[in-house]
Amino acid sequence: MRFIISGIFIFIQCFLQAQLVSVDYLMGERQSTVDVYTKPDKSIPNIILRMSFADDSILNPQVAKALKGKAVYEVNLVYSEFRQVTNFDQPELNRTRLENLKKIAPQIFNSTAVKWKFIAQTGCHNTAECQKLFHGFVILFQQPTTKETAKKDADFLDANFKPEPVDTVEEIKKKKVMVDHYYLPKAEWKRRKGIHYKKEGIWHRKRKNVYDTLLVHNKRVIYDYPFKYYMTNKKFFTDSTIFKILERNKWNKMLMVTDATGSMTQYILQLLAWTSIDSNLKRVKTIVAFNDGDNKPDIAKQMGSAGGIYYIPPQSPEFVFKEIRKTMNKGNGGGDIPENNMEAIIRGFENCKECNEAILIADNLSDCRDFPLLWKIKKPVHVLLCGTQDGVNTQYLEIARKTGGSVHTIDQDLNNLQRLNDGDTFSVGAQKFLLKDEKFVLTR
Repeated sequence: MRFIISGIFIFIQCFLQAQLVSVDYLMGERQSTVDVYTKPDKSIPNIILRMSFADDSILNPQVAKALKGKAVYEVNLVYSEFRQVTNFDQPELNRTRLENLKKIAPQIFNSTAVKWKFIAQTGCHNTAECQKLFHGFVILFQQPTTKETAKKDADFLDANFKPEPVDTVEEIKKKKVMVDHYYLPKAEWKRRKGIHYKKEGIWHRKRKNVYDTLLVHNKRVIYDYPFKYYMTNKKFFTDSTIFKILERNKWNKMLMVTDATGSMTQYILQLLAWTSIDSNLKRVKTIVAFNDGDNKPDIAKQMGSAGGIYYIPPQSPEFVFKEIRKTMNKGNGGGDIPENNMEAIIRGFENCKECNEAILIADNLSDCRDFPLLWKIKKPVHVLLCGTQDGVNTQYLEIARKTGGSVHTIDQDLNNLQRLNDGDTFSVGAQKFLLKDEKFVLTR
Protein backbone atom coordinates (compact mmCIF):
# COMPACT_ATOMS: atom_id res chain seq x y z
CA MET A 1 0.00 0.00 0.00
CA ARG A 2 2.87 2.38 0.83
CA PHE A 3 4.35 1.92 -2.66
CA ILE A 4 0.95 2.54 -4.27
CA ILE A 5 0.51 5.78 -2.35
CA SER A 6 4.06 6.86 -3.26
CA GLY A 7 3.37 6.12 -6.91
CA ILE A 8 0.16 8.14 -6.85
CA PHE A 9 1.99 11.04 -5.17
CA ILE A 10 4.71 11.05 -7.82
CA PHE A 11 2.07 10.91 -10.58
CA ILE A 12 0.29 13.90 -9.07
CA GLN A 13 3.59 15.79 -8.89
CA CYS A 14 4.29 15.09 -12.56
CA PHE A 15 0.75 16.06 -13.53
CA LEU A 16 0.98 19.35 -11.66
CA GLN A 17 4.26 20.19 -13.38
CA ALA A 18 2.75 19.68 -16.84
CA GLN A 19 2.32 22.55 -19.29
CA LEU A 20 4.87 24.88 -17.71
CA VAL A 21 5.64 25.90 -21.30
CA SER A 22 2.51 26.07 -23.46
CA VAL A 23 2.36 25.97 -27.25
CA ASP A 24 0.68 29.38 -27.11
CA TYR A 25 3.71 30.74 -25.28
CA LEU A 26 6.12 29.24 -27.82
CA MET A 27 4.22 30.78 -30.72
CA GLY A 28 5.50 34.13 -29.47
CA GLU A 29 9.11 33.17 -30.23
CA ARG A 30 10.83 35.18 -32.95
CA GLN A 31 11.83 33.50 -36.18
CA SER A 32 15.44 33.51 -37.40
CA THR A 33 16.51 32.77 -40.97
CA VAL A 34 19.34 30.83 -42.63
CA ASP A 35 20.03 29.96 -46.23
CA VAL A 36 20.20 26.20 -45.53
CA TYR A 37 20.12 24.68 -42.05
CA THR A 38 23.14 22.58 -41.08
CA LYS A 39 22.47 19.80 -38.59
CA PRO A 40 24.86 19.56 -35.60
CA ASP A 41 27.75 17.13 -35.90
CA LYS A 42 28.13 13.91 -33.92
CA SER A 43 30.13 15.61 -31.17
CA ILE A 44 26.94 17.37 -30.01
CA PRO A 45 24.40 14.89 -28.55
CA ASN A 46 21.12 15.34 -30.41
CA ILE A 47 17.99 13.60 -31.63
CA ILE A 48 16.41 14.43 -34.97
CA LEU A 49 12.69 14.15 -35.68
CA ARG A 50 12.10 14.41 -39.42
CA MET A 51 9.17 16.02 -41.21
CA SER A 52 8.25 16.64 -44.82
CA PHE A 53 8.04 20.05 -46.47
CA ALA A 54 4.71 21.75 -45.70
CA ASP A 55 3.53 18.82 -43.54
CA ASP A 56 3.03 18.45 -39.77
CA SER A 57 3.55 14.68 -39.40
CA ILE A 58 6.63 13.42 -37.57
CA LEU A 59 8.05 10.66 -39.77
CA ASN A 60 10.11 8.87 -37.10
CA PRO A 61 8.19 9.36 -33.81
CA GLN A 62 9.73 6.22 -32.22
CA VAL A 63 13.06 8.07 -31.95
CA ALA A 64 11.55 10.34 -29.25
CA LYS A 65 11.74 7.43 -26.77
CA ALA A 66 15.50 8.02 -26.59
CA LEU A 67 14.81 11.37 -24.90
CA LYS A 68 13.81 9.66 -21.64
CA GLY A 69 16.08 10.82 -18.83
CA LYS A 70 17.89 13.33 -21.07
CA ALA A 71 18.46 16.96 -20.11
CA VAL A 72 17.25 18.81 -23.18
CA TYR A 73 18.63 22.32 -23.43
CA GLU A 74 17.65 23.39 -26.96
CA VAL A 75 14.96 22.57 -29.54
CA ASN A 76 15.22 23.80 -33.13
CA LEU A 77 12.10 23.77 -35.31
CA VAL A 78 13.42 23.93 -38.87
CA TYR A 79 11.23 24.68 -41.89
CA SER A 80 11.30 26.51 -45.24
CA GLU A 81 10.10 30.05 -45.75
CA PHE A 82 8.93 29.39 -49.33
CA ARG A 83 5.14 29.19 -49.74
CA GLN A 84 3.46 27.12 -52.40
CA VAL A 85 0.36 29.34 -52.19
CA THR A 86 0.09 32.93 -51.03
CA ASN A 87 -2.48 32.24 -48.31
CA PHE A 88 -0.42 29.44 -46.71
CA ASP A 89 -0.38 29.84 -42.89
CA GLN A 90 3.13 28.97 -41.69
CA PRO A 91 2.46 29.86 -38.01
CA GLU A 92 -0.52 27.50 -37.92
CA LEU A 93 1.58 24.70 -39.40
CA ASN A 94 4.25 25.33 -36.78
CA ARG A 95 1.59 25.20 -34.09
CA THR A 96 0.38 21.73 -35.15
CA ARG A 97 4.00 20.56 -35.42
CA LEU A 98 4.56 21.62 -31.82
CA GLU A 99 1.34 19.90 -30.74
CA ASN A 100 2.55 16.69 -32.40
CA LEU A 101 5.91 16.97 -30.65
CA LYS A 102 4.12 17.41 -27.32
CA LYS A 103 2.24 14.13 -27.87
CA ILE A 104 5.42 12.06 -28.18
CA ALA A 105 7.75 14.08 -25.89
CA PRO A 106 5.62 15.98 -23.34
CA GLN A 107 8.50 16.19 -20.85
CA ILE A 108 10.21 18.84 -23.00
CA PHE A 109 7.26 21.17 -22.38
CA ASN A 110 7.65 20.69 -18.62
CA SER A 111 11.04 22.42 -18.54
CA THR A 112 11.40 26.19 -18.57
CA ALA A 113 15.18 25.90 -19.06
CA VAL A 114 14.91 24.79 -22.71
CA LYS A 115 15.84 27.26 -25.47
CA TRP A 116 13.44 27.15 -28.43
CA LYS A 117 14.44 28.31 -31.91
CA PHE A 118 12.22 28.75 -34.97
CA ILE A 119 14.55 28.60 -37.98
CA ALA A 120 13.26 29.38 -41.47
CA GLN A 121 15.38 28.33 -44.47
CA THR A 122 15.46 30.81 -47.35
CA GLY A 123 17.62 28.77 -49.74
CA CYS A 124 14.81 27.13 -51.73
CA HIS A 125 12.49 28.85 -54.22
CA ASN A 126 10.16 26.10 -55.36
CA THR A 127 8.61 22.90 -54.00
CA ALA A 128 11.20 20.59 -55.55
CA GLU A 129 14.12 22.52 -54.01
CA CYS A 130 12.44 22.70 -50.58
CA GLN A 131 11.76 18.97 -50.52
CA LYS A 132 15.52 18.38 -50.64
CA LEU A 133 16.10 20.39 -47.46
CA PHE A 134 15.74 19.17 -43.87
CA HIS A 135 12.47 19.86 -42.08
CA GLY A 136 11.61 18.91 -38.52
CA PHE A 137 12.91 19.14 -34.94
CA VAL A 138 16.54 18.98 -33.87
CA ILE A 139 16.67 18.37 -30.11
CA LEU A 140 19.96 18.98 -28.32
CA PHE A 141 20.61 17.44 -24.91
CA GLN A 142 23.32 17.29 -22.29
CA GLN A 143 25.60 14.28 -22.44
CA PRO A 144 24.91 11.95 -19.46
CA THR A 145 27.85 11.22 -17.21
CA THR A 146 29.65 7.92 -17.77
CA LYS A 147 32.48 6.22 -15.92
CA GLU A 148 34.89 7.47 -18.57
CA THR A 149 33.67 11.08 -18.54
CA ALA A 150 33.67 11.12 -14.73
CA LYS A 151 37.33 10.13 -14.71
CA LYS A 152 38.09 12.68 -17.41
CA ASP A 153 36.46 15.44 -15.34
CA ALA A 154 38.39 14.40 -12.23
CA ASP A 155 41.62 14.37 -14.24
CA PHE A 156 40.77 17.85 -15.49
CA LEU A 157 40.68 19.06 -11.89
CA ASP A 158 44.05 17.43 -11.26
CA ALA A 159 45.60 19.08 -14.28
CA ASN A 160 44.21 22.55 -13.74
CA PHE A 161 43.84 23.04 -10.02
CA LYS A 162 46.83 21.75 -8.11
CA PRO A 163 47.41 23.00 -4.57
CA GLU A 164 50.98 24.26 -4.20
CA PRO A 165 52.35 24.71 -0.66
CA VAL A 166 54.08 28.10 -0.55
CA ASP A 167 54.49 28.97 3.11
CA THR A 168 54.08 27.78 6.68
CA VAL A 169 52.48 29.97 9.31
CA GLU A 170 52.44 29.54 13.06
CA GLU A 171 49.13 29.98 14.82
CA ILE A 172 49.00 30.68 18.57
CA LYS A 173 45.89 29.54 20.44
CA LYS A 174 44.98 29.63 24.11
CA LYS A 175 44.36 26.29 25.79
CA LYS A 176 43.06 25.64 29.31
CA VAL A 177 45.04 22.87 31.06
CA MET A 178 45.06 21.43 34.61
CA VAL A 179 48.35 22.19 36.40
CA ASP A 180 47.65 21.16 40.03
CA HIS A 181 44.98 20.10 42.53
CA TYR A 182 44.18 20.17 46.29
CA TYR A 183 41.46 18.94 48.71
CA LEU A 184 38.94 21.01 50.63
CA PRO A 185 38.36 20.51 54.39
CA LYS A 186 35.04 19.10 55.49
CA ALA A 187 34.59 21.89 58.09
CA GLU A 188 33.11 25.09 56.68
CA TRP A 189 35.12 27.34 59.04
CA LYS A 190 38.38 25.79 57.76
CA ARG A 191 37.33 26.49 54.16
CA ARG A 192 36.66 30.12 55.03
CA LYS A 193 40.19 30.38 56.42
CA GLY A 194 41.57 29.00 53.14
CA ILE A 195 42.92 25.78 54.64
CA HIS A 196 43.42 22.96 52.13
CA TYR A 197 45.20 19.58 51.95
CA LYS A 198 47.32 17.65 49.52
CA LYS A 199 45.63 14.35 50.29
CA GLU A 200 42.04 13.17 50.22
CA GLY A 201 42.47 11.55 53.64
CA ILE A 202 39.97 9.22 55.33
CA TRP A 203 37.31 11.93 55.16
CA HIS A 204 36.81 11.75 51.36
CA ARG A 205 37.56 15.42 51.00
CA LYS A 206 36.35 17.13 47.79
CA ARG A 207 39.05 17.58 45.15
CA LYS A 208 39.63 21.03 43.63
CA ASN A 209 41.53 21.26 40.33
CA VAL A 210 43.80 24.18 39.47
CA TYR A 211 43.85 25.31 35.83
CA ASP A 212 46.10 27.59 33.87
CA THR A 213 45.86 29.06 30.37
CA LEU A 214 48.76 28.13 28.12
CA LEU A 215 49.65 29.33 24.66
CA VAL A 216 49.76 26.49 22.09
CA HIS A 217 51.82 26.92 18.93
CA ASN A 218 50.51 25.15 15.81
CA LYS A 219 52.05 25.18 12.35
CA ARG A 220 49.81 25.31 9.29
CA VAL A 221 50.70 25.06 5.60
CA ILE A 222 49.47 27.83 3.29
CA TYR A 223 48.57 26.73 -0.25
CA ASP A 224 48.62 28.95 -3.29
CA TYR A 225 45.64 28.81 -5.62
CA PRO A 226 45.65 31.42 -8.42
CA PHE A 227 42.22 32.70 -7.42
CA LYS A 228 42.20 35.82 -9.60
CA TYR A 229 43.51 33.82 -12.55
CA TYR A 230 40.74 31.25 -12.28
CA MET A 231 38.16 33.94 -11.73
CA THR A 232 38.93 35.66 -15.04
CA ASN A 233 40.36 32.96 -17.32
CA LYS A 234 37.85 32.07 -20.07
CA LYS A 235 39.71 28.83 -20.76
CA PHE A 236 38.11 27.34 -17.65
CA PHE A 237 34.95 29.37 -17.18
CA THR A 238 32.30 30.54 -19.61
CA ASP A 239 30.85 32.48 -16.68
CA SER A 240 31.69 33.18 -13.04
CA THR A 241 28.39 32.28 -11.36
CA ILE A 242 29.75 30.89 -8.08
CA PHE A 243 32.27 33.70 -7.60
CA LYS A 244 29.71 36.44 -8.14
CA ILE A 245 26.91 34.93 -6.03
CA LEU A 246 29.15 34.21 -3.03
CA GLU A 247 30.65 37.68 -3.29
CA ARG A 248 27.20 39.30 -3.19
CA ASN A 249 25.77 37.15 -0.38
CA LYS A 250 27.68 36.96 2.90
CA TRP A 251 26.35 33.69 4.34
CA ASN A 252 28.26 32.20 7.28
CA LYS A 253 28.38 28.77 8.96
CA MET A 254 27.28 27.36 5.63
CA LEU A 255 26.04 23.86 4.93
CA MET A 256 27.24 23.83 1.34
CA VAL A 257 25.62 21.10 -0.78
CA THR A 258 27.09 20.73 -4.26
CA ASP A 259 26.31 18.65 -7.33
CA ALA A 260 29.63 16.95 -8.18
CA THR A 261 28.62 15.34 -11.46
CA GLY A 262 30.48 15.94 -14.72
CA SER A 263 28.23 18.71 -16.02
CA MET A 264 29.34 20.86 -13.09
CA THR A 265 33.12 20.73 -13.60
CA GLN A 266 33.68 24.42 -14.30
CA TYR A 267 31.49 25.40 -11.33
CA ILE A 268 33.33 22.98 -9.04
CA LEU A 269 36.55 24.67 -10.14
CA GLN A 270 35.04 27.97 -9.06
CA LEU A 271 34.04 26.51 -5.70
CA LEU A 272 37.56 25.16 -5.16
CA ALA A 273 39.09 28.49 -6.09
CA TRP A 274 36.72 30.33 -3.75
CA THR A 275 37.37 28.00 -0.79
CA SER A 276 41.11 28.32 -1.35
CA ILE A 277 40.88 31.73 0.30
CA ASP A 278 41.23 31.31 4.07
CA SER A 279 38.55 33.83 4.98
CA ASN A 280 36.08 32.14 2.61
CA LEU A 281 36.74 28.61 3.85
CA LYS A 282 36.09 29.75 7.43
CA ARG A 283 32.53 30.68 6.39
CA VAL A 284 31.80 27.02 5.59
CA LYS A 285 30.62 24.66 8.34
CA THR A 286 30.59 21.53 6.20
CA ILE A 287 30.41 20.54 2.54
CA VAL A 288 28.17 17.79 1.16
CA ALA A 289 29.08 16.63 -2.35
CA PHE A 290 26.80 14.25 -4.25
CA ASN A 291 27.12 12.34 -7.52
CA ASP A 292 23.72 10.61 -7.75
CA GLY A 293 24.54 7.11 -6.60
CA ASP A 294 28.21 6.50 -7.45
CA ASN A 295 28.08 3.92 -10.25
CA LYS A 296 24.70 2.50 -9.26
CA PRO A 297 22.42 1.71 -12.23
CA ASP A 298 19.34 3.93 -12.53
CA ILE A 299 16.93 1.07 -11.90
CA ALA A 300 18.52 0.45 -8.48
CA LYS A 301 18.16 4.05 -7.28
CA GLN A 302 15.42 4.27 -4.67
CA MET A 303 14.07 7.70 -3.87
CA GLY A 304 15.85 9.02 -0.79
CA SER A 305 18.57 6.36 -0.84
CA ALA A 306 20.32 6.70 -4.19
CA GLY A 307 23.59 7.32 -2.36
CA GLY A 308 26.83 8.81 -3.65
CA ILE A 309 26.79 11.43 -0.87
CA TYR A 310 30.04 12.51 0.80
CA TYR A 311 30.57 14.74 3.85
CA ILE A 312 33.62 17.00 3.64
CA PRO A 313 34.72 18.94 6.72
CA PRO A 314 36.50 22.11 5.53
CA GLN A 315 39.83 21.22 7.14
CA SER A 316 41.94 22.79 4.39
CA PRO A 317 41.69 23.70 0.69
CA GLU A 318 43.80 20.66 -0.13
CA PHE A 319 41.43 18.31 1.74
CA VAL A 320 38.34 19.83 0.09
CA PHE A 321 39.97 19.43 -3.32
CA LYS A 322 40.88 15.79 -2.68
CA GLU A 323 37.42 14.81 -1.40
CA ILE A 324 35.46 16.55 -4.15
CA ARG A 325 37.72 14.97 -6.76
CA LYS A 326 37.04 11.57 -5.17
CA THR A 327 33.28 12.20 -5.28
CA MET A 328 33.44 13.11 -8.97
CA ASN A 329 35.60 10.12 -9.84
CA LYS A 330 33.17 7.69 -8.17
CA GLY A 331 30.09 8.97 -9.91
CA ASN A 332 28.90 7.96 -13.33
CA GLY A 333 25.33 8.68 -12.23
CA GLY A 334 23.92 5.58 -13.90
CA GLY A 335 23.61 7.35 -17.24
CA ASP A 336 20.60 9.62 -16.72
CA ILE A 337 20.47 13.31 -15.85
CA PRO A 338 18.16 13.84 -12.81
CA GLU A 339 20.12 14.12 -9.53
CA ASN A 340 19.46 13.27 -5.86
CA ASN A 341 19.51 16.89 -4.63
CA MET A 342 16.81 16.45 -1.97
CA GLU A 343 18.50 13.40 -0.47
CA ALA A 344 21.81 15.29 -0.25
CA ILE A 345 20.21 18.26 1.51
CA ILE A 346 18.31 16.05 3.97
CA ARG A 347 21.46 14.06 4.82
CA GLY A 348 23.41 17.29 5.13
CA PHE A 349 21.06 18.71 7.76
CA GLU A 350 21.13 15.38 9.62
CA ASN A 351 24.92 15.52 9.63
CA CYS A 352 25.10 19.19 10.66
CA LYS A 353 22.51 19.80 13.38
CA GLU A 354 23.75 23.34 14.03
CA CYS A 355 23.32 24.35 10.36
CA ASN A 356 20.20 26.49 9.99
CA GLU A 357 20.23 26.85 6.20
CA ALA A 358 21.71 25.13 3.15
CA ILE A 359 23.51 26.55 0.12
CA LEU A 360 22.71 24.28 -2.85
CA ILE A 361 24.98 24.53 -5.91
CA ALA A 362 22.73 23.03 -8.59
CA ASP A 363 22.79 22.24 -12.29
CA ASN A 364 19.93 24.19 -13.85
CA LEU A 365 19.49 21.58 -16.61
CA SER A 366 19.17 18.65 -14.20
CA ASP A 367 15.86 17.96 -12.46
CA CYS A 368 15.72 16.53 -8.95
CA ARG A 369 14.90 12.81 -9.21
CA ASP A 370 13.67 12.94 -5.60
CA PHE A 371 11.73 16.22 -5.79
CA PRO A 372 8.68 14.74 -3.94
CA LEU A 373 10.91 14.58 -0.81
CA LEU A 374 10.96 18.38 -0.62
CA TRP A 375 8.39 18.33 2.17
CA LYS A 376 11.00 16.78 4.49
CA ILE A 377 13.22 19.87 4.35
CA LYS A 378 12.22 22.27 7.13
CA LYS A 379 15.08 24.77 6.85
CA PRO A 380 15.79 27.42 4.17
CA VAL A 381 17.60 26.34 1.01
CA HIS A 382 19.44 29.00 -1.00
CA VAL A 383 19.93 27.74 -4.56
CA LEU A 384 23.00 28.83 -6.55
CA LEU A 385 21.75 28.01 -10.03
CA CYS A 386 24.38 27.22 -12.68
CA GLY A 387 23.80 27.43 -16.42
CA THR A 388 20.79 29.77 -16.62
CA GLN A 389 21.64 31.57 -19.85
CA ASP A 390 18.57 30.11 -21.61
CA GLY A 391 16.15 30.15 -18.67
CA VAL A 392 15.67 28.75 -15.18
CA ASN A 393 14.36 25.39 -13.98
CA THR A 394 11.19 25.99 -11.98
CA GLN A 395 11.89 23.06 -9.64
CA TYR A 396 14.56 25.18 -7.98
CA LEU A 397 12.20 28.14 -7.71
CA GLU A 398 9.78 25.83 -5.88
CA ILE A 399 12.51 24.53 -3.57
CA ALA A 400 13.38 28.07 -2.52
CA ARG A 401 9.76 29.17 -2.16
CA LYS A 402 8.61 26.19 -0.10
CA THR A 403 11.62 26.19 2.25
CA GLY A 404 11.74 29.95 2.75
CA GLY A 405 15.03 30.18 0.91
CA SER A 406 16.16 32.00 -2.24
CA VAL A 407 17.40 31.50 -5.80
CA HIS A 408 20.53 33.12 -7.20
CA THR A 409 21.74 33.38 -10.79
CA ILE A 410 24.93 34.96 -12.08
CA ASP A 411 23.43 38.46 -11.87
CA GLN A 412 20.20 38.20 -9.87
CA ASP A 413 19.10 37.39 -6.30
CA LEU A 414 15.49 36.24 -5.73
CA ASN A 415 14.97 36.57 -1.99
CA ASN A 416 11.21 37.00 -1.69
CA LEU A 417 9.68 34.04 -3.52
CA GLN A 418 7.77 32.89 -0.43
CA ARG A 419 5.95 36.24 -0.33
CA LEU A 420 4.40 35.82 -3.77
CA ASN A 421 0.65 35.36 -4.01
CA ASP A 422 -1.31 33.45 -6.65
CA GLY A 423 -1.46 35.60 -9.79
CA ASP A 424 1.75 37.51 -9.06
CA THR A 425 4.37 37.80 -11.79
CA PHE A 426 8.13 38.33 -11.65
CA SER A 427 11.09 38.14 -14.00
CA VAL A 428 14.26 36.06 -13.99
CA GLY A 429 16.59 37.32 -16.67
CA ALA A 430 14.60 37.52 -19.91
CA GLN A 431 11.88 35.16 -18.65
CA LYS A 432 8.65 36.26 -17.01
CA PHE A 433 6.83 33.89 -14.64
CA LEU A 434 3.31 33.73 -13.28
CA LEU A 435 2.52 31.99 -9.99
CA LYS A 436 -0.57 29.90 -10.70
CA ASP A 437 -1.92 27.30 -8.26
CA GLU A 438 1.47 27.23 -6.48
CA LYS A 439 3.29 26.51 -9.77
CA PHE A 440 5.56 28.79 -11.77
CA VAL A 441 4.38 29.13 -15.38
CA LEU A 442 6.08 31.02 -18.22
CA THR A 443 4.15 34.03 -19.45
CA ARG A 444 4.68 37.07 -21.67
